[in-house]
Amino acid sequence: QVVNWFLSKTTDENPITHLALQKLLYFSQSWNRVWNNEWLFIDECEAWVHGAVYRNIYEEFKRFKYMPLPKVNKETSLSAKEIEVLEFVLKYYYDVYNAKTLETICHLEEPYKIARSGCGEDESCDEIIKKDNIKEYYLKIMKTYDISKEKQNHVKGYLNDLLA
Repeated sequence: QVVNWFLSKTTDENPITHLALQKLLYFSQSWNRVWNNEWLFIDECEAWVHGAVYRNIYEEFKRFKYMPLPKVNKETSLSAKEIEVLEFVLKYYYDVYNAKTLETICHLEEPYKIARSGCGEDESCDEIIKKDNIKEYYLKIMKTYDISKEKQNHVKGYLNDLLA
């Protein structure tokens, strides 16, 4: 449902690639956990060379490589709280950064680095990014940058610092 929601937002001017979709799923999962106290989906995320990857989504869309993914118009049964998180991720991540920068953001975050410890930069790795590490890290950045549902724009300070 989350994939379909994002693919319903794609446009010719701003298409979503598979690389971008994987990162959007990771950021959505992370923010939903700390804001709504639940995971959006049960799938585990792996720390691949190009960032966070959900293997089942990879398998479904790998044939597209770097091409835009198709727009979909499927209804979802996501809650208003979940949609609020997805809109936040769309606005402050995807509408601002390209897919490679989303990959960089992922690479700079602690949960990804921890999962890839012991792996070379270009070395294949399928280590799970532990959900506890994601939760702890995102709670920490929420506190440090005073990010909340009411102060969503504070995420800009975090992202600017991370990419500086």
